[in-house]
Amino acid sequence: MFALPLVGWMMLSAGGDPISLVGTVHLPRPVGVVPALFVLLQRPHTLLALILFLTIMMNFGPAAFHAWVRRAGVFRRMVRWR
Repeated sequence: MFALPLVGWMMLSAGGDPISLVGTVHLPRPVGVVPALFVLLQRPHTLLALILFLTIMMNFGPAAFHAWVRRAGVFRRMVRWR
């Protein structure tokens, strides 16, 4: 969760793209404009995004199965607002 945005920030900075937070407020560049570094960081950024997505799905899948298929009441015990 920490590495994905950092690698993305470095990747976009190496590609020469500004990263704006709000309006005209931009993040500083951690690296200079280096097109070869941009290409090099694309694969780790994609892999980290895939790992984060799979981690979320590996947690959501069993929770949805217990809530909608088995109706075991696990979801009701996990959430506080119900």
